[in-house]
Amino acid sequence: MQPSIERKQFIVEIDYDSYGIWTKPIHESEMSSVLINLFTNSSKAIYRAGAHPGKLGVFVSTNDDEILIRFEDNGDGISLDKREKVFNALYTTALPNAAYSQEEESLRGMGLGLSIVKDIIDGLDGSIYVTEPSEGYNTCFEIKLPRASAEEIPDDIY
Repeated sequence: MQPSIERKQFIVEIDYDSYGIWTKPIHESEMSSVLINLFTNSSKAIYRAGAHPGKLGVFVSTNDDEILIRFEDNGDGISLDKREKVFNALYTTALPNAAYSQEEESLRGMGLGLSIVKDIIDGLDGSIYVTEPSEGYNTCFEIKLPRASAEEIPDDIY
């Protein structure tokens, strides 16, 4: 996502509370799909809001049982009445494209991305929902994933 972040001149804030953040086994493509979808949606929301500069936050914290990922942006936000609906297949808040749209204006979604994201997270025995964002952000997707036990972490991982 780095080339898009640089081209769009987004400010990205990343913070995690520790090293050794291990989830239960996840295929790399599953987590990539989740993060790319959230990034794409955030990019559209930032453009719709006219936020300059666009700002993304990825905050990871852990406890004994789970990993919490907060993916936040300063886009146009999600109203309370739409927070559950955004995970329904074919539901979209995106705007239709105009003729000859630029990349930033390609805001039409099919309403499948967050449904697929939820299916992936559910399949990992996790959860995803929209919650109150941190100060300076307008949207927050919170993901909870089960943390790996010591037996599930390969000995030769480092």
